[in-house]
Amino acid sequence: PRPAWRSPERVRGEEVVPASDVFVLGVLLFEALSGVSWFNRIAVDPTLEAILAGDRRAHEREVPAPLVAVCERATAAAPADRPAHALAFLSEVLEAAEPAEPAEPAEPPPPPVERPVVPVDFTAVDAALERARAARADGRFAEAAEIERKARSDEAAAEAIERDRLIGLLCEPADDPALVEGLRAAHVRASARNEPASWLLDLLAHVDVAGRTARYREGNGRLTLLTEPADLAVELYRYEERDGRLWPEPVASLGVTPLRDVTLPMGSWVIILRGETEVRYPVRIDRRTRWHGTPPDAEGPATIRVPARGELGGEDALVPPGWFLLDGRWSWCDGFVVRRTPIRLREYVEFLSALRRTGDEARLQACTPRVGPALTWEGSSPRIGEDARGVRWSQEWPVVGVPIEGARQYARWRGSLDGHDWRLPTEKEWEKAARGVDGRPFPWGTAVDVSFARFGSSTPAAVDEHPADSSPYGVRGLGGNVADWVEGPAPAGFGVARGGTYASRADGLGCGASHVVAEGGSALVGFRLARTA
Repeated sequence: PRPAWRSPERVRGEEVVPASDVFVLGVLLFEALSGVSWFNRIAVDPTLEAILAGDRRAHEREVPAPLVAVCERATAAAPADRPAHALAFLSEVLEAAEPAEPAEPAEPPPPPVERPVVPVDFTAVDAALERARAARADGRFAEAAEIERKARSDEAAAEAIERDRLIGLLCEPADDPALVEGLRAAHVRASARNEPASWLLDLLAHVDVAGRTARYREGNGRLTLLTEPADLAVELYRYEERDGRLWPEPVASLGVTPLRDVTLPMGSWVIILRGETEVRYPVRIDRRTRWHGTPPDAEGPATIRVPARGELGGEDALVPPGWFLLDGRWSWCDGFVVRRTPIRLREYVEFLSALRRTGDEARLQACTPRVGPALTWEGSSPRIGEDARGVRWSQEWPVVGVPIEGARQYARWRGSLDGHDWRLPTEKEWEKAARGVDGRPFPWGTAVDVSFARFGSSTPAAVDEHPADSSPYGVRGLGGNVADWVEGPAPAGFGVARGGTYASRADGLGCGASHVVAEGGSALVGFRLARTA
């Protein structure tokens, strides 16, 4: 459990008693009613110190004084100064929330149900997570992933036991509207902070006898989807987490577009639109929300235009317009097309050969990579040699060491061949292409395995060597292999590159990875192309 939910005697490692659970219930009730944390600090160790010292935060929302008094008694430092058990605490809460003058003497509360006090021990889980961190630091990524997977499973089981135990201590449901609304509000706040909150739903179901929050607890949202052209087949897939990856599992056909206010359960989904081309449209349904894709300051949903046959090349991926989670906040991004892979060495050499044929030696030198394999010329024909370490580079590896201006010139040259207005992606476009819409930490899902991406190595890999390093839109290599030049603010003489690299550690592969790089290029940085849809 969270440190602030532990009683002083539990923090000190002393014997816990029924009044220890009353302490936890008092903290939860206060946070639900006031909207603030009971203790002043957030870090674990200071929070434990605050518990022992009885250091509390003043409430920011008006809370009735009788309820504050109940919470203070419940969180007294000494167990003897608290209500003796959960049922006694609940009786005090109900009396404070709605005091009444009984017409006749009230019957004494029933005696508490005798239950053994068996606190859940998280020591083994904490020790396992520490072993996983040590294994990851030593480069034993597969072992670390397995240890962490087992530890998280044990942690979830322990939390379920703790949750059920606390709920059971309430003995009888209490259909109090104020308590029901307070718990519902607490769940909203916990969900907004991405904290585990399913136990709050269980507690809410326990006390909400009248079913006032049934629809909230069910949590279904609604989907509206307009396309151009209309009448496109809609196939629905739900992302399911398995071994650190989010896999799209087929669920149902939703018919054809347009779709209006179609009910969907909460979760992360991807819709496949099948027209002359296939488009992936990720969707995230939060509790009781509507997903409609309405742009900022617009009155209606955006229409998802599905390209006609031939508009997208075989290496192109469409990222439809819409909202996505960026740094924990919803952000709008217009639609764009992005190359599925970074530019290969052979593709960039074609560009240099074209420059060589123009006779513009200054421009050729300005665009030639500063690092990587040696490049010599026989007339207009390039010869690719070894790098400074004697490593011979495959032409299927991504090109690296390209100055950012060379990458921009390549984009313009490629556009002169196919008629598209190619450019470098913006930072926001790059991150949406990597994350999709659901805020996942890695392009492929929630954790890292050595098989997922190219990292912890001394050389790149072919752009299609790690198929698991793929985003919700099918864009490859955004987690590892090489970082990508993007358009974004940077100091003079520098540029911005996004993504992990072949030399990164596991913790450097996230969708938020960002680097300020000298504009002359780096052995860890390549680039890919984008254009406005």
